Amino acid sequence: MAIFLCSLMLVGCAFSFRLIWLVIFLVASGLMTYLIAVKFTYLLSNPKSVNVDFNFNASLPFPAVTVCNESPYRCLTLELPLTRS
Repeated sequence: MAIFLCSLMLVGCAFSFRLIWLVIFLVASGLMTYLIAVKFTYLLSNPKSVNVDFNFNASLPFPAVTVCNESPYRCLTLELPLTRS
């Protein structure tokens, strides 16, 4: 008789855990569906957002330029198109 009562408690406990997980799953699925629908309708409304901001800084230094002489191309082939014009 004790084994029967113990197994009934486990079945009842498992049922309540399954019910809790089902409720949590349904609430999360409903929330996910709602948020996807909200974002999809926002996307279909063709939103436009343009922010243009120009900042001119006169004290910006010119960056250093380094010319590497270890190029796989010959220096003459690179200079010829520039000096012909």
